[in-house]
Amino acid sequence: MTTSRLSRVHARFDQIGFQAWVERDPRHSGSQMLSELSPRSYDYIFRMLKQAAGVDDTTLCDLGAGCGRALAHAVASGAFVRATGVEIVQKRVDVGLKALADLRLAHAATLEQGDFCSSEYAIDAPCVLCYDLVFELEVVRLLATKLNAGANRAMVSFKSPQRWEAAGLTGFSLVHTGRVDSTSDPPERFTFFVYTLARG
Repeated sequence: MTTSRLSRVHARFDQIGFQAWVERDPRHSGSQMLSELSPRSYDYIFRMLKQAAGVDDTTLCDLGAGCGRALAHAVASGAFVRATGVEIVQKRVDVGLKALADLRLAHAATLEQGDFCSSEYAIDAPCVLCYDLVFELEVVRLLATKLNAGANRAMVSFKSPQRWEAAGLTGFSLVHTGRVDSTSDPPERFTFFVYTLARG
């Protein structure tokens, strides 16, 4: 049942395609045409993230959530009870909310427009996902400051420990490094890092 449900989830997000990604994030000067991760990659990432956090059913926070594919996979797979995401580009939020509603996942997966580096946004989930391949140094520094003040237990990032240390993140430990595939043809491969965040 879960497999067929996940197939529907990813088929629905595949329909979104290029049109939702043409508007650039004002925080980043580079291309915003990021490849989406494969279903198997999300399963791997979420398994390692929960293991690092030392929790079972819990809440995921996705920073720079795009159209919400990771949120949908997180709850449809049963990896997380709830998943929340923030995305700065309104067009991506609009099409993502429609997809989550179509899939009847809006009760457990929420997506909002906003700037996760702003003082108004609280990163309060135990598990944090940062698909941060295009995050510039200023954004990483601001995010490190917020994480230093938070109560998060574990984070998945695509930036190395050296990059986070340079950005000012403290009290973190690298517990796992892995490789995941994109949905592009041919697939791209990305290295991700799982960190525990010692707080308090």
